[in-house]
Amino acid sequence: MKEYLISLGFHQKDVEALCKLNHSLESYDPNLAKKNIEILKDLGCSDLYIKNIVMNNTYFLSNDTNQTIELIQYLKEELKFTDLDLLFDSNAYLLNLEKKYLEDFVKSKKKEKVSLEKIRDLIELNLFIMDREK
Repeated sequence: MKEYLISLGFHQKDVEALCKLNHSLESYDPNLAKKNIEILKDLGCSDLYIKNIVMNNTYFLSNDTNQTIELIQYLKEELKFTDLDLLFDSNAYLLNLEKKYLEDFVKSKKKEKVSLEKIRDLIELNLFIMDREK
């Protein structure tokens, strides 16, 4: 896995730091991680965005690919996000969420008569996490 991360342009020091943050990363199958990286590339994420996302969310590499695809489809189709590359670059944690969690969040906000635009703002700014902790 370390070699794969270096091939993506990460410095050795960064790779070591990532492996310290996520101990299972070192032994993780790079072929599985490549699938998640390909998803980001398909969204138009630049190499810099991909590095930022991985640095801020080391667990993304080991996410279930189908879960990531479902989440992205929900963000695009139901919530009408268009610039997912920017969204994930600024809020890499979103990639760890299950679609169901966001659906529940959106339903609860709609019951409170919150507009879709405001819900999108909460997601973009990562404020929905604080809302969950109330």
